[in-house]
Amino acid sequence: MKTNNNIKTTGIFLFWSLPSVSMIKAYKEKCNQLNQAIKKLSCVEIITIENEILNLIEIGIESGTYFGVNKINGQIKKILLNINHIKQIVLL
Repeated sequence: MKTNNNIKTTGIFLFWSLPSVSMIKAYKEKCNQLNQAIKKLSCVEIITIENEILNLIEIGIESGTYFGVNKINGQIKKILLNINHIKQIVLL
């Protein structure tokens, strides 16, 4: 009985750990792309999950969170970036 129960819990653990591993890889890839943008000081186009396009003139990191600088109507705005809501990053 105990071995049967162990097999079920192991199967459930593997089932739940596989999606989380792929999510971690995607998160790390996005962080690497944002770090490249910080090093190159290049403009970035970010497409969010809601298909909103953000054209940012600069990317930075402050207290462990990424932010982007956007210029709208002559005013510079600082936008906090949530990596989990980013679909695609394009370095310009």
